[in-house]
Amino acid sequence: MSDLNHTIGTAHGQIECHEVARLFPPMTTVEFEAFKDNIAKYGLREPIWTYGGKIIDGRNRFLACTQLGIAPVYREWDGQGSLLEFVLSLNLHRRHLDESQRAMVAARIAGMRQASGATLWKFPQGCRNLSRRLW
Repeated sequence: MSDLNHTIGTAHGQIECHEVARLFPPMTTVEFEAFKDNIAKYGLREPIWTYGGKIIDGRNRFLACTQLGIAPVYREWDGQGSLLEFVLSLNLHRRHLDESQRAMVAARIAGMRQASGATLWKFPQGCRNLSRRLW
C-alpha cells in the first residue's frame, strides 16, 4: 500500500494528504482489500473531501479508486467553521477505533493545537467535550 500519511502517487501524478487527514490511522492491508472489494462491487459511495488541493478525508477511498481505475469523486470543503471539527464529524461516527487508536487521535490533536495557532485548528466552542466523543 502507498504511504497514506503524506502523498499518494497515481498515474496522473501525486496528491498530498492534508495534516488533518493524518489524525486517523490508515486501514490495515486486510481492511483495505475488503474496502477496495466493496468499492469494486458497489462503486464509490462517499466523495473524497479536499481543501486547498489536499485530501482532508478519503485517502483510503482515493487509493482504492486509483488502484481499481475508478474515477474519484471530489468535494471541496467550503472553509466554513473549523476544519478540525469538520473532519472529526466525518470520521468519529463511522470509524471503528479501539481505545489506543482513540488515544492516538486525541494526542495528535493536542500536538496540532500546540504547534499551530491557525484558525483551522482551533476548537469551536461546541467542541469542548471532545474527550467524551473520543472515549
